[in-house]
Amino acid sequence: MSDDWLDTAPRQDLLPTSAPSAPPIELPTTYPERVALVEDCWSRLSLPQKTFLTALREHRFNARAANRAVNGVNSTNGSHTKWMHEKDYSTIVKVWRAGYAEDALNRDRLLARQDDIVETALTPKPVFWQGVPIGEDIDLSVAARANEVLMRSAGMFPKEGADVGVSVQLPTINVELTTRKKETIEATAVEVDPTVPS
Repeated sequence: MSDDWLDTAPRQDLLPTSAPSAPPIELPTTYPERVALVEDCWSRLSLPQKTFLTALREHRFNARAANRAVNGVNSTNGSHTKWMHEKDYSTIVKVWRAGYAEDALNRDRLLARQDDIVETALTPKPVFWQGVPIGEDIDLSVAARANEVLMRSAGMFPKEGADVGVSVQLPTINVELTTRKKETIEATAVEVDPTVPS
């Protein structure tokens, strides 16, 4: 079978045309300005848009989950996509997403979450065989990886590319040798260089 059809350019009249998008929004930097902007935009939204935005926020900006939550009340899967081309609707989504992203990247929150993962992984879980509990199991590999992330964030590991020098110093050893005649001979130990030749 020939692969000539792969080199054929698509017909331009069959390609989907994109809807006009909302003009780019410059988000305010301060929290009070963002709140004022959201309140202003919110006042101009329709009830279905407000309902969907509330569900969208509660479902961590997953549009499909939000649509299932509102059960298609005056909105469909395409409604959110269409509304994103409206200035007020898209502005609220952008402001809320920016706040959600800042919260998600908060260092203290991430460290607390890692610690929770370690504790959850180390909590014994029952092991069943044909519905009968036969023991308990813990997920050491997950706990070890999560704990390593915590240790790295605390600076307990050297940075990448850092030279780590380890030196070993052996103590001087005095050896006493005795002969059959019970005479004691004193000898000093020869010091050995413990460094590995490079």
